[in-house]
Amino acid sequence: MKKNILLYLTLAFLISSCSIIDKTLCRNYYSTDDCFRASSIATSTNEQLSSEKALLIAKTDIALEVDNYILSKFNHKTFLEDTEFENKISIARKTILQDITIICSRTSYNRSKKVYKTRLSIEMSKSKIDDLILQILKGETK
Repeated sequence: MKKNILLYLTLAFLISSCSIIDKTLCRNYYSTDDCFRASSIATSTNEQLSSEKALLIAKTDIALEVDNYILSKFNHKTFLEDTEFENKISIARKTILQDITIICSRTSYNRSKKVYKTRLSIEMSKSKIDDLILQILKGETK
């Protein structure tokens, strides 16, 4: 009798700890002074589509932060408009999201709902952003 109770308690603890672990994986990655981070969750009946949707959501989330950073750091207001400079900043803002790093990706399958669920977190280094923008402004890249 005591063994059964102990067994049930152990199983209940393991089940609850697994759900706690599942809820915290690929989450709570916040932007720091050195990098931008974003997390997302997506579901689909197709595993690859679930991953692609999660990546798109995370990129969309991080894009706003990166865009604001670029504009605040490099978009200097002057009395005279410099269209060439503005075009280069615009190009940098569009191409910067190609240099992301996936720091966490986990896909699970829910058999009862028959869907894949992907948790994904990405990051971008602020120093790499600065370097790339400076290269574009100097005309060293496309």
